[in-house]
Amino acid sequence: MFRSMVLIPVSFVLLATGIACSGSDSVLDPPEPVDVTDLETARELWATRGSENYSIRQERVCFCAGPRSWRADVESGKLVAVHADGSDGGVVELESARTVADVFDLVERAQAEAAEIHVEFDPVFGFAREFYVDWNRGIADDETRWKMSDLVLAAPSP
Repeated sequence: MFRSMVLIPVSFVLLATGIACSGSDSVLDPPEPVDVTDLETARELWATRGSENYSIRQERVCFCAGPRSWRADVESGKLVAVHADGSDGGVVELESARTVADVFDLVERAQAEAAEIHVEFDPVFGFAREFYVDWNRGIADDETRWKMSDLVLAAPSP
């Protein structure tokens, strides 16, 4: 999946960094969810709990060509590979996928320019779990909905 990277389950990263220790020796609690209602808070949460190296499932719902869902691999903050889900088939171009930072930038642009926008941020890591934008109400079928899930944090290989 990643070139020269070691995948580390999110629970291990949390344990190793001390983010999620519970009162019990046998239970690992996830980080406390945060009520993320604005882009700035989401960016800060991603900066403190996210990673520059990760894999994330993305789905794009729109009137556009190509596969609708894929897994994107990000290394050092840059998109390095995209793997189409088997149900959609086809090849996903790197330009179709987005990093978490790319989506933050898209949300920021949409807040300034779009006719309608809805965004739901992940309460643990801050990435946009669901993002809907209608750039122009006067144009049919220009709406796009992004969904991001199944985050796997990774660490660069030595």
